Amino acid sequence: MSLQIALYARDVKRSSVPFLEELMLQIRNSGAGIVLFEALAETVAALDGNTEEISVFSDHVQLNRYAPDFLITLGGDGTILEAATIVRDARIPILGINLGRLGFLADVAKTEISRAVQALLEEDYDIVERSLIELESDPS
Repeated sequence: MSLQIALYARDVKRSSVPFLEELMLQIRNSGAGIVLFEALAETVAALDGNTEEISVFSDHVQLNRYAPDFLITLGGDGTILEAATIVRDARIPILGINLGRLGFLADVAKTEISRAVQALLEEDYDIVERSLIELESDPS
């Protein structure tokens, strides 16, 4: 059974489109399945219209139906945190590709996409466990 890789991004700026295209091409060429966050699927459809073999998710329940092996985010640390709220307790590892300048959680540079995806495909990685907390306060 081939890998299933989910991709998440809030929006992709025009300057980042080549990195998205590189990522999609490498995943497609590997034979892995692709599951796209709904907003990202719209971007991909506008780019090449080739979404026939791509599944789409918009929330935790839909993501879990596809049971991806990994979720790759394109953006920054905020994008990873948003993706974590969708992954929740599903224990899907998240790889963050930083499309900006500095990332603490999204620590893969956009110029290193090919190397990072290859490492995933070759199972050459370490998983670092992280925790999320929720805080509610009483304004009174």
